[in-house]
Formats: sequence, structure tokens, C-alpha cells
Amino acid sequence: MDGLIISASGIAAAQQRHAITANNVANLHTPGYRQVRGELVTRANGGVELGSVSSNDTHESLESTGQSSDIASNVNLVDQQVNQISDRNLLQANANAFRAQSELLGEIIDLAD
Repeated sequence: MDGLIISASGIAAAQQRHAITANNVANLHTPGYRQVRGELVTRANGGVELGSVSSNDTHESLESTGQSSDIASNVNLVDQQVNQISDRNLLQANANAFRAQSELLGEIIDLAD
């Protein structure tokens, strides 16, 4: 049963990172936008979760340094595409693991009958 929970956490983390990447792409041409990064961390009981979500700078830090928020965003589309592929692979791997464990549990239940 723990394996299902671990796989489900990987699926949820992949979806959260995918949303962050999609937001970065949506703001590619927004002046002053700073790309956001989501880092995965291992949970103590197994699995992963979205740990820290950070950006290179914020609008507040740009304003405090006297820089204009009219500067171009720092979003690199190629990096975002790589992130999308990585997130898709994370999701697929965890979905496959979830499916395999579910089928195995089904077989075990059938044997018990």
C-alpha cells in the first residue's frame, strides 16, 4: 500500500511542477517577470513533494535596486521545454509504477479468494 502512496506523491509533484512551468511559459513576454522554479524533495515516509518554489528575483527586489520592472522576463523557453519533458517523464514513471502495484494488489486479492 505504501508503494501506491509513494507513486501518487510523484504524480502530484509532477503535476505541480508542470503548472509552474506552464505559468513561466505563459509569462514569457511579461516585462519584469522572473521565472519560478519548483524543487522536489524526498518525504520522510517515502515519495516526493514540491519543496521550495523560488524565483531568481522578485519585482520587489528589482524596485529596491532602482531597476525598472520594464526589463524583459528571464524565462528561457528551451529550459521550460526541458522541464516539461522532465515533468512528463516523472508523471509517466509514477503512473506506470502505480498501475503495476495496483495490478499486483489485485492479483494478491484474487489469490486470497
